[in-house]
Amino acid sequence: MLTEVKPPVIRAESACREVNGMNDQFIIVSSITYAFKARDVLERKGYRAFVEREPHRLSDCGCHYIIRIRGLTIDKALDILQKANVRVIGTGRDE
Repeated sequence: MLTEVKPPVIRAESACREVNGMNDQFIIVSSITYAFKARDVLERKGYRAFVEREPHRLSDCGCHYIIRIRGLTIDKALDILQKANVRVIGTGRDE
């Protein structure tokens, strides 16, 4: 018997700083430059971070990037990135 698998629903709030646990969270930035800078800053602090192009379902322009984070909260990641002068557009979580 086959079961239907539904794709994950993604929710992103612009400039929102919410803590949603520690898995499947992401931060939205405006450019590939900020994305790689954010990834590098977080990895130097010992956290896992992965860069992806933002899904079109989150943005009509499709020119943003997301950094998936593991092992820390959104608030902690935002604090680290703010100190490194990384401009964050928003945050989100896969549900």
